[in-house]
Amino acid sequence: MGDSGSDEYRAAENNRGGAYASTTLNWNEQLHRYRGIDIGPWGGWSGTRRSGFEYNWARPGATAEDVVTTGQAAGLAQQVAAGKIDTIVLYVGANDFAIWNKTYANIYNGVLAGQSLKDYIDGIVSSVANAIDTVRAAKTVNMIVVNLQDRGQSPAFVARFPDPARREAVSSAIVAVNVGIDIVVRARPQVALVDLYNYLDSPKYKSRINLGRGTVSVGRDQISFATSGDEPHHAMLSDDEHSGTVVQCLLANYIFIEPLNSRFGKSITPFTDEECLAHAGIPARGR
Repeated sequence: MGDSGSDEYRAAENNRGGAYASTTLNWNEQLHRYRGIDIGPWGGWSGTRRSGFEYNWARPGATAEDVVTTGQAAGLAQQVAAGKIDTIVLYVGANDFAIWNKTYANIYNGVLAGQSLKDYIDGIVSSVANAIDTVRAAKTVNMIVVNLQDRGQSPAFVARFPDPARREAVSSAIVAVNVGIDIVVRARPQVALVDLYNYLDSPKYKSRINLGRGTVSVGRDQISFATSGDEPHHAMLSDDEHSGTVVQCLLANYIFIEPLNSRFGKSITPFTDEECLAHAGIPARGR
């Protein structure tokens, strides 16, 4: 369940990546293609689902509330009840603090503040809890819940919202949502929390980042987050909204493989840096 970060990049309605479309893949497409993770058959589905994997209900533009109100949670719950699903991932929240729908700007500019902002935060947390409980009503399957990342320090956001104090108001709201999500997850069995908020600050990933050059090291290659582009050496695609194949590959490890192995006793082999580069069509050095 979630938004365009999890909706298939290769779906005809998206077809992300421009000239590099054939090797522009999100995290679940890479898990399916290179680790054999079963996300159901590929097809066209009724309602808001369009085309993609049968068990992937994520759709572009979705907020936490949309996961509940547009049928993502209810549809997946039916598949759980039918015994088709043993693990669920809820990865949503970027559109709850987005540029395109003016939510980020409204908090940044003080339009959404005080009690109204508190109600907004509580609504996001309530939607996450509702989504979890809806899909597990028939059966308590394993679940991974990814908290919200703060994109307020990314070059695109800093350029558009230059006041650090007002960006901090948005960051504080995101932190409040994540505190609420943590409480929700801790109260429910067999639910693992993935801390995406602190992902870039974790020792395993922080060591990859060179702020001066605006790059992240993956194997012996450098992936740029200073500029966007569909060419696979960019962290963000040309739309500046969706991360490229290499970053999505690293996310596949962080939000899926690692929690499944550590929390739920699975033994899925994580992607190596070399695999992440190869998935993106970047040849090994020396070839």
